[in-house]
Amino acid sequence: MTGQAISIKGTFRVTRFLHSRTIMVVICALYVLAFVLVYNRVIVPIWGYEGFHSKATPACAAVGWVLATFPSLWMPIGLKRPSQVVYWLLYILAVVPSCLVPIYVLDDQSSRFKSYNC
Repeated sequence: MTGQAISIKGTFRVTRFLHSRTIMVVICALYVLAFVLVYNRVIVPIWGYEGFHSKATPACAAVGWVLATFPSLWMPIGLKRPSQVVYWLLYILAVVPSCLVPIYVLDDQSSRFKSYNC
């Protein structure tokens, strides 16, 4: 009986850990990593002639990663309503690309203003 109680208690801890906010943030960060790797290793070599280049500086890339991962701090963990599924789809298909693609595609325009003397 003690072995079964320990097994149930251990299973409960694993289930709670998998439904924790920390795991949510880690999974979202892994999705952002996968998105960046696919962009750099697949999109850039194939579509480079159309202007898709990786022009991000490390600082800008870090800002993009933080902006793309930040919503995972308040996103729903358990899906209880259909609107929460739509929320996740919007995150995956709209928020992450809109945070990362402009940073990797567009030139850094901030350096040209440093030489302007008032």
